[in-house]
Amino acid sequence: LLSFARKINAKSLVTGHYIKKVKIDNEWRLYIPQDRDRDQSYFLFTMKKDDLDLIEFPLGDYKKDEIRDLALKLKLHVFDKSDSQDICFIPDGDYKKFIKSNKKKGEILDLSGNVLSFHDGIQNFTVGQRRGLGIANEDPLYVVDIIKDKNQIIVGDKKDLLGKSLLLGDLNFIMPEYDLSKKTVEIPCSAKIRSLSEPKKGKLIKQSTSYSFEFDEPAEAITKGQACVLYDNDRVLGGGIIKQKLN
Repeated sequence: LLSFARKINAKSLVTGHYIKKVKIDNEWRLYIPQDRDRDQSYFLFTMKKDDLDLIEFPLGDYKKDEIRDLALKLKLHVFDKSDSQDICFIPDGDYKKFIKSNKKKGEILDLSGNVLSFHDGIQNFTVGQRRGLGIANEDPLYVVDIIKDKNQIIVGDKKDLLGKSLLLGDLNFIMPEYDLSKKTVEIPCSAKIRSLSEPKKGKLIKQSTSYSFEFDEPAEAITKGQACVLYDNDRVLGGGIIKQKLN
């Protein structure tokens, strides 16, 4: 959409996402919206600094109820439309059914490599999951890793879900005041590793060309492929994709 907007020389691209942009020292910065329950900053950390000149987020300073009241006053028929949930391009929300064509049986193993059971497809599991494993065990078992290339589910104790640091890739930063050209950089901030979790304090670390995030306290269920979004209080600093849990 941004590419098309530029192609037709549009003045701006306006979206209904709940996030705020503010210009400070002639630089755009992103912030958590007024309606924190609708916060979509976790999904929008990939916004480029140049994109922020063109895109507008008019809902950032409003609560959802205020927007519904405004829509009613303007006689828009969607004023009381139910909120969208889960994956918007799957009408019934059944993503497992949507990707069942990729269904492939595989092994469920413990951390020692012992085969405990078998599964009907890795799409049925997520890191941190406890229920639905189909394994009888004296102590509860949790999914601690998903090995996509081998089609394997790895399970362990709850303590095995905890991690102190993670490796980041596919990076995007919106914090011009920090000099990331230096070989070694440490930036105190907070990180959110899933959309509905609270940011946890720690620091972004750059060593040569590698970026990692280290939590002050261990975080639960660090998951490869999920976004790790960085915050300075209400400000969005950017983030990246989790490549692996380090320790």
